[in-house]
Formats: sequence, structure tokens, C-alpha cells
Amino acid sequence: MTTHAEMVARKIGRIDALLFFVVWSCIGAASATNPAGSLPLIIFLLVPASALVGWRGAASARLILAGTASLQRSATEGFVWGAIFILLIWLWGVSNAALAAGTVLDGLSPFQFEFWAVVATTLLPAVGIGGSIGSLHGVVFLYLNRWLCTGLTLRSRGTR
Repeated sequence: MTTHAEMVARKIGRIDALLFFVVWSCIGAASATNPAGSLPLIIFLLVPASALVGWRGAASARLILAGTASLQRSATEGFVWGAIFILLIWLWGVSNAALAAGTVLDGLSPFQFEFWAVVATTLLPAVGIGGSIGSLHGVVFLYLNRWLCTGLTLRSRGTR
């Protein structure tokens, strides 16, 4: 049997994941020229990102309930996980392009200057932007999760 704090943390993680998925799905659909055509891409990117946000949201709620959460920690973890997620997306795209027949990345080796030019012009800015967005999400979800922790714990005690 799980404790009350663990149930609250899991519930907050699910709320964070759902909120992240809905908000970014709406942003993606609104910014696409063909919203129906962009749906598979939105789902392919947002389902794993939402799972990551839910997992980190539950961890954040545990830290909040334990009294050890901090703004700096949330911002740093958000930056790191946002950068890692973007790095994985970048590696997926580059590996597909490198393995496809007839692309400009055929035969590209890490020992060539061109490889490092591709890394410097595509990966580094993307990781920086992804990390910054992740950091912003970490801070926003910290405040949201503090509010949710307060509300859920007061509600379970029967007081408001």
C-alpha cells in the first residue's frame, strides 16, 4: 500500500503530464499549416515528452512534500532534461538522414570537419533552446506543484 504522500505525488505527475500534453498539442496544432497532417508528429514527440514531464512532476511533488524542493534545483533539472530530450530527437533525425540512401550525410564521419560543422550549427543551438524551455517548464511546474500539493493535502484533511 502506498502512502498518502506517494498517491499525491503520482496524481500531481499525471496532472503535469496531461497539462503539458494538452497545452503543447494546442500550440502545435495552432502553429501548423495542416493541423491534421501534423497530428502524428505531435503525438510522436509529445507522448514521450509528457511521460518525462509526468515522471519529473511526481519527483518534484515528492521533494515539495519533503520540504527539499528549490527553485534552482527545478530550473537546473528542467534544463538538463530538456537538453537531453532535444539531443535524443536530434540524434534520431541525424541518424535517419545518415542512414538513408542519397542524403547529404552519407559517409559523414566524426573525423571530418563537416560533422562538427553540422553539430555546431544544428545541435548546439537546439540543445540550448530545449534546455531553456525545459528550465522554464521546471520553474512553472514547481510553482504549480506547490499549489497542487497544498490543495491536495488540505483537501485530504477535510479543511480548506
